[in-house]
Amino acid sequence: MINNRILYVSSSIIPSYNANSIHVLYQCHALSKLSLIIDLVASTQNNIDITNEANLIDDRYGISVKSINLRLLKVPFNRGINFFIALYASILKMKFKYDFVYSRNLYASFCIGFLLRLRVYYEIHEIEKGVRGLIQKITFKSKKITPIVISKSLHDDILKKFISRKKVYILPDAATSFINRFSSRDLNDFKNKMLPLNKNYDSIVGYIGSIYEGRGIELIEQLAILNNNLMFFIVGGDKKFTDSKNKNNNIKNIFYFSHLNYVEARKMMLIADILLMPYQTKVSIGVDGHDTSSWMSPLKLFEYMASKKPIISSNLHVICEILSHNKNSLLCNPKDINQWSLCLNQILKDDMLRERISISALKLFNKKYTWDSRAKKIFNIINND
Repeated sequence: MINNRILYVSSSIIPSYNANSIHVLYQCHALSKLSLIIDLVASTQNNIDITNEANLIDDRYGISVKSINLRLLKVPFNRGINFFIALYASILKMKFKYDFVYSRNLYASFCIGFLLRLRVYYEIHEIEKGVRGLIQKITFKSKKITPIVISKSLHDDILKKFISRKKVYILPDAATSFINRFSSRDLNDFKNKMLPLNKNYDSIVGYIGSIYEGRGIELIEQLAILNNNLMFFIVGGDKKFTDSKNKNNNIKNIFYFSHLNYVEARKMMLIADILLMPYQTKVSIGVDGHDTSSWMSPLKLFEYMASKKPIISSNLHVICEILSHNKNSLLCNPKDINQWSLCLNQILKDDMLRERISISALKLFNKKYTWDSRAKKIFNIINND
């Protein structure tokens, strides 16, 4: 039975525009609502001033972190930062009486779980390769490690490759409800500010997320060409990329936005009429050699579900663990642009379909995929382990 103090160790840079930092902060916030004291170990690129850091996080993420003890480590270089995070977390674990350690950091899981032989709940988002793959394999051998994975596909592959008899828990990603957070006037003002509404478009189609290889940006551009009566927007990427795209853009009904803070990104979801998730068969996270298409549980998926907007997504096996075609989304072959265009127009022409899949996705989200629900599942895993 756990008491109330948790050491949560992450590889995230906080604050940043990375989805993993959103995951970590919202998960820690949800855990703190269970009367747990959370010490979050991560890295930062800012000068360490916890008060200012907390205010910056509140503004960027739209969440208060006053309930979280931020232990953000800054080093003058990025190389090896996760090793220093692991070392710092190990020292904290030996110094303070934490009830348990929850880690999204491979090296911290290895140091605390394998070397120090202390209990660690290790959340895994991919099977590592190379040296990291070897460390991950060794880490799994420790009886003190309890693996938690984000998809059934990852669960099955880990059991097949590493652990034949150990219990591996499945906890998909999550999101927070936000459809009632903004007034109609607020959203309308935001739409007028962000989008060129001087042209008459039938509907607005949006994508919010990373623009790394395999995210389907090229497919969205093709869709815009085929459907010039619709306005498309893509949110993601750095300013240099989006400025170049907008300047040299020959597709007049598509608009690019660089990274927005989390609050603004959710507003963009709410001003869209349809949201796209065109993942390809290989999906990069911006790191060479990392393909997460087989195991991912995208934060974007659950945010889309929470927005109560109709979703068109690629029919990848791992996405189909959550979404069902014609029930809570429309699912398409990631390579078939004509199928995507047909589904897009099907939603636009069929009000009943649009309403049905949107409400179904929202109901499923509220039932199973909120951060609060995920925090309670973590709590139950630890109490019953």
